[in-house]
Amino acid sequence: FLLLFGRPARDSGELSERSNAITAKQRLLLCNSAKLWRDLGGLAGSPRMKSLAWKERLEEVYLRFLARPPTAAELKLLGRGGKSGIGIREVAWMLLNSREFLYRI
Repeated sequence: FLLLFGRPARDSGELSERSNAITAKQRLLLCNSAKLWRDLGGLAGSPRMKSLAWKERLEEVYLRFLARPPTAAELKLLGRGGKSGIGIREVAWMLLNSREFLYRI
């Protein structure tokens, strides 16, 4: 993960050698990683997460991935969770692959 996302080549030591544009390898890792999917399932299935109400679960996931709470529009869009057919793992996966998350890493 750090090889793909965190470490630029150390040829000159200049800040300009780091690119913030996402690469094809980074996209493939985020879209196809079974380990990430299992880890997100562990997050969604944790006893602490299960004890929270849907809105609190959304706030927790948003804080973990984007370091901000969900907006009112996002809360409205994601509805009531299990009743609308979307789970917290799917929300986490959506945030992990969002432009906002990729911009922050």
